[in-house]
Amino acid sequence: MELFYLLCSILSAFFTSLVLSCLLPFRALLRCLCSSRSVGSSAATGEDPVSLYEGTVWHERRRPVHHSFRYAVRYALVDIDSAPNVLPDHLSGDEARRIAGTTGPVYGFLLTIPPSVGYEQNPLSLYYCYDLAASTQNLKQCIAEVCNPSTSA
Repeated sequence: MELFYLLCSILSAFFTSLVLSCLLPFRALLRCLCSSRSVGSSAATGEDPVSLYEGTVWHERRRPVHHSFRYAVRYALVDIDSAPNVLPDHLSGDEARRIAGTTGPVYGFLLTIPPSVGYEQNPLSLYYCYDLAASTQNLKQCIAEVCNPSTSA
């Protein structure tokens, strides 16, 4: 019986990933069409509202028992004020500004792990909130949104 449940789980994950992978080109096309209409901080400067980065997460604990792990990650740096489709389970630019306590114009940048083909594990999202003083940008607050992937549903 457990073998049956395992097989069903594998097939479910396979078909979910397949369907979501097929939808990616359509979402990309829709974002291109929507981004031509949006006007925001990045659009005003000619910059792309989303930048992708690759890196490695590494952790080591030596006491009480030695334990370590390392894995590759891909992060997206999103200008949440000018991105056409902000992730719905993250703070908006206005919410980040309210939490940061900024009073003037603020650019909020979200550094997060984007969902990929139906799989989402995002233990840490960082919001960089800048105040603009004259012609300089000053980092005023950094908000860390932490989610323990082993306990989230």
